[in-house]
Amino acid sequence: MIKPIIRGYLYSFKYYKKLYQHYCNKYISTGSSELDRIFDYGLEPYSKYLIYGEAGTGKTFLSHQITANFLKHIEDNVIYIDTEGNFSIDLIKALNIADKKLNKVIIRRIYDYDTVYDFLFKILYVSRKLSLLIIDNISNIFLMFSDPAEIQYRLIDLFYIINLIKEKWGATIFVTAKVYAMPHPISQSLIKPKGGVSIITMFNKVVNLSRIRNNIYRALDLYSEIPAALFKITDKGVTDV
Repeated sequence: MIKPIIRGYLYSFKYYKKLYQHYCNKYISTGSSELDRIFDYGLEPYSKYLIYGEAGTGKTFLSHQITANFLKHIEDNVIYIDTEGNFSIDLIKALNIADKKLNKVIIRRIYDYDTVYDFLFKILYVSRKLSLLIIDNISNIFLMFSDPAEIQYRLIDLFYIINLIKEKWGATIFVTAKVYAMPHPISQSLIKPKGGVSIITMFNKVVNLSRIRNNIYRALDLYSEIPAALFKITDKGVTDV
């Protein structure tokens, strides 16, 4: 029997390897094989993903698609923190999710940092197993703070709790963020996620989304040499081009 990770407990290498393999056999597809390639061939447990881009680049749709794909393949619960009021039950159903599966989704619309922090802290003490935590859009909860040092301090605080959630259940963490323009000596159009370097260092994978034309989108991992991936968003979900 594989027991979950307990915070502060010491594990032998042999048992920890067994535990890791048990959870990480559960890769979840995004719906597009090309997009999966950017995410190292699917989303896996014990991993944190940051997806950022300008408005209209598919961040919220992809969050819905990931939620739907987890519900199809994993029996555990999904928590979706919506900071913009964009979560859509109709969209989730359009992605072929049965009503009984929707009982596995806990949706919270939260618009400020303190409420998000308190909610995540409470999650640590619930008994229902968690397989996926989505925060769409994390940038909004920092709008009330103007001091970069305070934003960094609060980011560290927040991600301490998120890391505990990840370790407790072997959960996948999927976060979207807005962007800001960042001057660059070569490209004046270079953009970074809101939160800058501080937020980038807190994730296993950081992916930039951009819209090419109509319903064609590009995903690029700026911190690896993996070629960019093109994918399509249709009424039936995320697919290959």
